Amino acid sequence: MPIGQYGEGRGDGHGCGEGSRGLARRCSSPASSSLAPPLAGLPSDMFWPAPWDLAAAIAGCQAQYAGTTPRPFSAALAYGARAALPAASNLILSNGRLDPWSSGGVTAPVPGAPASLLVLFIAEAAHHLDLRVSDPADPAPVVAARSAEDAAMLGWLRAHYEGAGLAVPEAVASVEAARA
Repeated sequence: MPIGQYGEGRGDGHGCGEGSRGLARRCSSPASSSLAPPLAGLPSDMFWPAPWDLAAAIAGCQAQYAGTTPRPFSAALAYGARAALPAASNLILSNGRLDPWSSGGVTAPVPGAPASLLVLFIAEAAHHLDLRVSDPADPAPVVAARSAEDAAMLGWLRAHYEGAGLAVPEAVASVEAARA
């Protein structure tokens, strides 16, 4: 019984696909396995429709790898998922409304999180557009997000050096001056 997200020969660009190669990728590390969630397919998202059954996925791994049982929620258990965010620092979480997975992302400030946890929701962007090389066609919200990210990181650097009683490096100061 196929348990993959995609039909034979239609991988997702990350080496996952149907058949033993795709199954091996999903089951090869049972201690930290994060099985892929279901995908609705067009027009809801950019992926092919792929009804998915967690029990069948686990059974497939067990059959293929002699009782190996993946732990699909281990990442959330190990790292705390959203519950761990109030303990984070110097972290930028940017999401765009054009991301097919933005509904599962952090798109609003996290209650109880420190000020150094910057959450940016970029309405006119997709995943990582704010991290790419700037382009004159970039939407204004992307330009603003980049500016906020730069300011946050410069602030973290300044706070680190000043908190340690060290001189702020010229590179940091020159970037701050150029932004002023």
